[in-house]
Amino acid sequence: MLIVSRLKSNIKFGTCIFFAVFISTICAAEDATFKHLESALFAYSTDERLMTNVELVGTLENGMAVHSWEWSKEANALDERYGALDVDGTMSGAGGFAPIGLLTSEVSRVYPNAVFVRQDGYEQIISAELGKSDHFIRALLSSTEHKSGGRCARIQNTRYTLCF
Repeated sequence: MLIVSRLKSNIKFGTCIFFAVFISTICAAEDATFKHLESALFAYSTDERLMTNVELVGTLENGMAVHSWEWSKEANALDERYGALDVDGTMSGAGGFAPIGLLTSEVSRVYPNAVFVRQDGYEQIISAELGKSDHFIRALLSSTEHKSGGRCARIQNTRYTLCF
């Protein structure tokens, strides 16, 4: 059914039968390509329930909002890479998971298939699905260059760059 809906939007209905064999081959090739769209930014949860002091940093060229935050104590309880607890019980932020990026709640509003609920109940972005849906993100994730215009994108109207 999904293939039919793609055919109706991209090809005139009269030619659907002729192209039906080729569509399944093209779709299979696309799926294999998207499996390699990975980023360290999507290797952990960016669920707001694991954050405190969330602030908007700016937006990417595709309009997606980039936020910064501090990891909560709940995040640290899941994995110490979400940030380390200081002796006084406050979060130092020195973990391993970057406290900047896209929020799962915002990504799921635009691309619901690009977010899944993990076994621990927190949401996480699926980079391959986000790349399938968003051409700008796909270009970043498929690039081999680690600089602006490659795997890095400027956060508009700021001096910051976010690398994927």
